[in-house]
Amino acid sequence: MPQASFVSTTAAATGSQVFPVAGWTYEFLPWAARVKILVHASAAGNLQVYSGSESIMDPSPVQVNATAGALPSDLNVHPIVFDAPAGDRLRLVFTTTQAAATIVSIVLLVTPLG
Repeated sequence: MPQASFVSTTAAATGSQVFPVAGWTYEFLPWAARVKILVHASAAGNLQVYSGSESIMDPSPVQVNATAGALPSDLNVHPIVFDAPAGDRLRLVFTTTQAAATIVSIVLLVTPLG
């Protein structure tokens, strides 16, 4: 089961965006998969999730965690789980909603189906 942890820091301007999965080996799924995303940030922001041309999650608030840079777990955040077909491109877009440097922490797990 491929998995990755991403910790990104956005610029201080409101509306700054981070694309944490860009360049990851499994950004384009080689097989159908169940995708599980755990995310939190050090300051307020919204996350959008796409699988191919399908919007999985419209801009939604991300849980703010006081411990900047700590990785999220199932015990402290609500997971985002969906199935994606082979060949889909996973795209996550985090957008800051306040003027502050923000650390976004993401754990991404991809489980092949079938």
